[in-house]
Amino acid sequence: AYLGGSITQGGNASEYSKNWVALTTAWLSEQFPDATVNENNSGISNTGSNYGIFRLEHDIFDIAVPDLIFIEFTSNDWGRFGDLNISRQNESIIRKLYEVNPKVDIVFLYTNFGSDSPCRRASTALAQHYGLLVVDPGSELKRRIDEEEGGVYDKYSNDKIHPNDVG
Repeated sequence: AYLGGSITQGGNASEYSKNWVALTTAWLSEQFPDATVNENNSGISNTGSNYGIFRLEHDIFDIAVPDLIFIEFTSNDWGRFGDLNISRQNESIIRKLYEVNPKVDIVFLYTNFGSDSPCRRASTALAQHYGLLVVDPGSELKRRIDEEEGGVYDKYSNDKIHPNDVG
């Protein structure tokens, strides 16, 4: 399952098959050909972790209890609520996921182009505490933008937030 905002929903991708969710699902299917990989993309534009906890039941559990979930709120939690509130909101999501499936694998995904934000700080602390995986393509995109493109975002994002097909 995938829980997040507009970047998870598909943001600037020219078609659904080119967004990170579809590409990740395809990669998982290729890597684990004997596994059944079902995709539940619960990305909703302009939503943060404060709304994510309330979406779990309807948008995730009512469809299927996940064995693996990616959580992506870094762009929408950016400075909105402060570290403590973001931490509480994300920890509520983690605890609810573990309550429903104690063996679920949870991955925080950082998609925003900055290396420091309240969401990154809060999520990183939670990931360390719970032993969760963090995947950070946002920092790699920022590095490429700065080094390869001299600070020009157009190759990777049309709006400096949502990755396009290249991003």
